[in-house]
Amino acid sequence: MNPMPQEANTAGSLLTPMDLLLEALCDHFDDELERQQTILEVCRAQGHAARAHNRAALEDRAVALALLIQEATLAEKRRLELLRQLVDALNLPLERQTLSGLIAAIDHPWKLRMQEFQLQMRGTLAATKEIVRENNLVLRRSLRIVNQALSRVAPAWAGEQHYTHSGAANARTGVALPGRINQQG
Repeated sequence: MNPMPQEANTAGSLLTPMDLLLEALCDHFDDELERQQTILEVCRAQGHAARAHNRAALEDRAVALALLIQEATLAEKRRLELLRQLVDALNLPLERQTLSGLIAAIDHPWKLRMQEFQLQMRGTLAATKEIVRENNLVLRRSLRIVNQALSRVAPAWAGEQHYTHSGAANARTGVALPGRINQQG
């Protein structure tokens, strides 16, 4: 009699409790990779929207990113739980409690599956980091242009703004701003 419960996978072979944990972690990693690839695509779309000066699209992408980050944060609890169980089952020392350490401690086919995940995730994260850096440059440049345009429209207002204790703006002397500026400026 086998003291450890076993389950059959889709191929019909029996899975040990360790296999079940590894399969659950790999499935979780697949979901995380898909989520991160979606984040990369949303960041790319955000960059396109910034270059097109499409504020509505920028806001939509920001909302999408916030939801994806929230989803990732919620999924982290399950990932940490699975990793803790695997670390305990494998008796990994503290210095080897990393994904690379886990990969080194497991057998095929799990090793290959996790190595592939690690490789794809590193590439996706590097691409995301680069896109975010580019987007930041575009947005900073746009902000600088807007600030320069505003300072030309109302040079007396380009300085520090003062407020009363109630949060209302103090009356100013200097150039009065028009009530509304049309698209031509």
